[in-house]
Amino acid sequence: MTSVDDAARDDDGAGPFDRRRFLRRSAGLSVAAVGATWVAPTVVTRRAAADSSAAVPPRWVAVGDSGVILTRDVAGSWIARTSTVGGHLEAVAYGGAGKWVVVGFGGVVLTSTDNATTWTSHALGGGITFSGVAYGAGWWVAVDTAGVIRTSTDGISWVAQSALVPSSILTAVTFDAATQRFTAVGRSGRIWTSTDATATAWTQQTSTTTVDFFAVHANAAGRTAVGESLVATSTDGVAWSTVAVPGRQLGVTSNPGGTRVSVGYLPSPPSDRRVIYAAAPASSWALRDPLPPAPSVAGILEAVANDGVGQFIAVGDVGLMRASNDGLTWSPETSGVSTNLYGVAHGH
Repeated sequence: MTSVDDAARDDDGAGPFDRRRFLRRSAGLSVAAVGATWVAPTVVTRRAAADSSAAVPPRWVAVGDSGVILTRDVAGSWIARTSTVGGHLEAVAYGGAGKWVVVGFGGVVLTSTDNATTWTSHALGGGITFSGVAYGAGWWVAVDTAGVIRTSTDGISWVAQSALVPSSILTAVTFDAATQRFTAVGRSGRIWTSTDATATAWTQQTSTTTVDFFAVHANAAGRTAVGESLVATSTDGVAWSTVAVPGRQLGVTSNPGGTRVSVGYLPSPPSDRRVIYAAAPASSWALRDPLPPAPSVAGILEAVANDGVGQFIAVGDVGLMRASNDGLTWSPETSGVSTNLYGVAHGH
């Protein structure tokens, strides 16, 4: 793992910001749950992103260290694109009509208007550590580790809203098309929802937990946030319930059939271990992906997305990728790179 942004501080000022702890850095745990009411999201930070534009072919996009941007069409290999930057890219989201936005450390913002083929840099400044980005209802929203939310209508010019909690770490953001609101999550169980799609005003919600959240996902059935050994769910973004699941969970998404998938890691010295769990409605989470024998390195998964049809792709460190057509049975996916990958999304 690469240590990044040592100058950033945690929200109580007690010590240096730990990127591995608060920006989802470790080995891979994948958790999946089947529920008949779940549908695919419109856009989710570091997750699936979808649009109904028939003129733009479907495309996967993955981002990571050293300015790496990879794309893959429905059938084909991953292709490395030129990003014009060399730093850490953390998250990617799709805005429809072939437009994408990538955010990263050092205030990096990249945009593409030709379906992720070419990219333009719009750096906002070295003091910003972006941790997530989402799109909905004509608005881009990006969050950072200082608790600042920024909004944009074009992905190029950004307006900083007031920090939700001074120096608080935000880790992810998503858009709920059903309510036309954004949800952001962060450290110490903090959850906020915007009052409307413009994301200029936010309300803090009661999450019933103080553990750190690392990712959030929304669809027609509600919202799902994942973090330190738990999954939190809400139908309205206001009232939340939690269930314990082993390991640090780092990303979350779902498919139209109702399968939810969360990726993260399960510590298993001397090597952190990738595992996959699944649960039918009202049942407990169960192991889905058998662990390789110790001391094999199972791999580090960082993010997961769904294509709005059925396929899931999870990405992680050293170019690791895993793919599934149902969220329950997984197989290797070849990325063609050995760079750490932190974000993935799908758009069409």
